[in-house]
Amino acid sequence: MVAVCAAPTLSRAQDSTATNRPWYDRLSIHGYAQFRYNRLLETNDQLKCPTCDRSIGDNGGFFLRRARISISAQVSDRLSVSIQPDFTTEVGGRENTLVLRHYYADIYLDSAKAFRARVGQSEVPTGFEALQSSARRAPFDRADAMESSAPGEQDLGVFFFWTPAEARRRIRDIASPELKGTGDYGVVAVGLYNGQGGNRPEMNDTPHAIARVAYPFRVGSRYFEANGYAFSGTYTIAPGQRAAGVGGVDDFTDQRVGASLVLFPQPFGAQAEWTTGRGPEYDASTNAVTEQHLTGGYGLVSYAWQGPGERRLLAYARAQYFQGAFKTDPDARSSVVHEYEPGIEWNVQTGFELTAAYAISDRLYRDSAAPDNHQKGRFLRLQAQFSF
Repeated sequence: MVAVCAAPTLSRAQDSTATNRPWYDRLSIHGYAQFRYNRLLETNDQLKCPTCDRSIGDNGGFFLRRARISISAQVSDRLSVSIQPDFTTEVGGRENTLVLRHYYADIYLDSAKAFRARVGQSEVPTGFEALQSSARRAPFDRADAMESSAPGEQDLGVFFFWTPAEARRRIRDIASPELKGTGDYGVVAVGLYNGQGGNRPEMNDTPHAIARVAYPFRVGSRYFEANGYAFSGTYTIAPGQRAAGVGGVDDFTDQRVGASLVLFPQPFGAQAEWTTGRGPEYDASTNAVTEQHLTGGYGLVSYAWQGPGERRLLAYARAQYFQGAFKTDPDARSSVVHEYEPGIEWNVQTGFELTAAYAISDRLYRDSAAPDNHQKGRFLRLQAQFSF
C-alpha cells in the first residue's frame, strides 16, 4: 500500500551502499485506487458533501474516489525524492483528471538521519488523520474539521523534521497496515508554506508558519501517539472564488491550533482530535466573507481481528462535529456538521480491501447560492480498494 507518503527510511548499512546500487534498485513504486458506491439505503438524495466525496447524493453513481501512483527514489545517501500524481481530480467539470498530489525532496542533514529538510509540495504536518494515508484510514473521508486546516493536505513549502533513532523505530512499527500509522513526520516539525492549498500560487507574499510536536509512546506491547500543532498566516480569497455581489475583504487571518491522542488498534483502538482557530467564512446575514471563529473534531473507537495470513477485519465507529468553513470553497462556504459513521473494513487478501459504512449525517451549508441548505439523511457506503 502507499499508506506512508514520507520518504523511505533505510538502515545505515543500506544507506552506505545506496549510490552503488543500480538506479532501478533505488526506486520504489506503489499505488492504490478506491472504487465507491454511496446510494444504498439512501433517505435524502439532496444530502451532499462537496468537501469530501462528490458522488454522495443526487446524480452520484459509481465513483473512482482515488487512483494514485507514488514513485520514490533514494538518489544518494542523503537525498530522496518522491512524486505522487492522482488521476481522479475534478477540473472544469471533468472528472478523472490528472493532477499532482505531491513532489518533494528529503535532504538528510546528518549521518544519523535524525534531521532532514523537505522541499517541495508535500503534506502539511497538522493532525494525525490529515497525515494518515487514505489507503490506511478506516473511515471513508477525513473529518471535516481536520481536513479544513489544509484542504487537500498538500501545500508548497519547506519543512524541517527531527526524529531521534528510538522514535524512528517506533514510527516504523506503527506505520503498518495493521496499526495504520502515518509514517515519519518528525517528533518536532517546523515549516513555512504558501498556505493557499496544493497546486495554488502564493497570493499575499506572507507565508504560513507551522510547528508540530508528536511522539509515539510504547507501554508494554501497546503503542500510543500524542501530538499538537499550531499554524498562522494570511489566506487570500482567489479571483473567482467569491460570487458576484458577495462582499468582504480579500485577505484573512488563517490560524489554527489542534491536538490528537491515538491508541493504535491492538486489538482495541481509539483516537480523538480537536482543532480551533480563525479563518474566512461566509456570513449569510451580510452576504459577505468575514473572519470568524471555527472549531471541531472527532472521536473514533475500533476493534481489529487478525485472521490467517493477510486477512484482517476492523470494526470502527466515528462521530464528528465541525462549525466553520473550508477556506478554499466557493464563498468560503459556511458549514455546521454532525455526522456518525460505523463501519467494517475487511482486508480480503494482499492488495484487496472491502469497506462498508453507514453514514448518519446532518449538514448545514451556507453560501451565496444556497444561504440555508440544511439536509439530514442516512445512506450505506461501499468501497473496494486495490493496491500494489
